[in-house]
Amino acid sequence: MIEHILPTGTDGEMRILDYTDDPDLNTLELWVKSSSAVAIAQLPWAYSIGSERSSWRSYNFDDVILWQRLTIVYLAAPAEFTFHLGDSNTAELGGPTDLTIETHGYDPETGVPVDPYLTESVYVRVDGVYKRAQVYANVGGIWTPAVVPYIKTPSGWKRVS
Repeated sequence: MIEHILPTGTDGEMRILDYTDDPDLNTLELWVKSSSAVAIAQLPWAYSIGSERSSWRSYNFDDVILWQRLTIVYLAAPAEFTFHLGDSNTAELGGPTDLTIETHGYDPETGVPVDPYLTESVYVRVDGVYKRAQVYANVGGIWTPAVVPYIKTPSGWKRVS
């Protein structure tokens, strides 16, 4: 399981729990929380898998300072996934905000596990602020943007032909 978190508004966070690296689960859980007790009767949200977008849905967001799960999404294959949070009409949760990830999973053609961190940027928290960072791999003493065809082996990153 991999956790992806993105701040939204003044006190909110969006979270995707990514279980797509487990072939028995292959799911994503979408969560939202606010560090302020704010109630939102119709919090709008949606998601996209690749270029296909779901319809907008709403969630009755309770005024508790806890993570609240909106849904669980099943993925049949690795894909770009975006969690969309609409305008909450509050400063606390803000919006619209999008959290996009490349999911894990297994290549449907080869059956080989796919590692999205070799092809995407990640968010890193620096001094309390999330910054986007590109993943690099040290290959033969040279730092290179980590893109396929590199794999991580017990001895380090290796180029695959």
